[in-house]
Amino acid sequence: NVYGNLNFSDLSLKLEDVVLSDNNVDLVFNGQEVKIDSIIHTSKTDSAELNGIFSFGKKRTIDVTTKAKNINLANLTKIISGVTEILNIPNPINNIKVTGLLDADFKLSSDFKKLKSFGNARVVNASVKHESLPYSVSGINAFVNLNNNKILIEKAEAIVNKTPIIINGVVNEDVSFDINAS
Repeated sequence: NVYGNLNFSDLSLKLEDVVLSDNNVDLVFNGQEVKIDSIIHTSKTDSAELNGIFSFGKKRTIDVTTKAKNINLANLTKIISGVTEILNIPNPINNIKVTGLLDADFKLSSDFKKLKSFGNARVVNASVKHESLPYSVSGINAFVNLNNNKILIEKAEAIVNKTPIIINGVVNEDVSFDINAS
């Protein structure tokens, strides 16, 4: 069990030549529960918010709200790399180039037996390439509809080393699922 608070308030981050101010991350650890309240600016006009409670142990639950509008994934990975460097944490994503956009506006809660959700998430024209590995994933496009207490993967597609992959399916309110990949 972990107890305590970790708070970064009014944190300024420099991304290339742009200073991104008013970033906040507040984590509260209460035994087998973590509460997060965060807003991270990824450009002068864009930010990502993640707020929620995650419970672990015998009674696992998740209750999370996410809002992110046109988040440049390259900027997000640069911010993560910069923060881990400041904290002297080894970071394997330093050698990964990521492109694309993320839009997300959803609420999701579950006790892993029942699902409540609404909103959607979308990834547009994303790619992932590691500097030293001969593998790449490109053409990543996905739309996930979280309305009506289910997670509907309407279409998720990517090209992995020139091989197209398409995923679709559903996670139902009772957490049963039917996911297809081709």
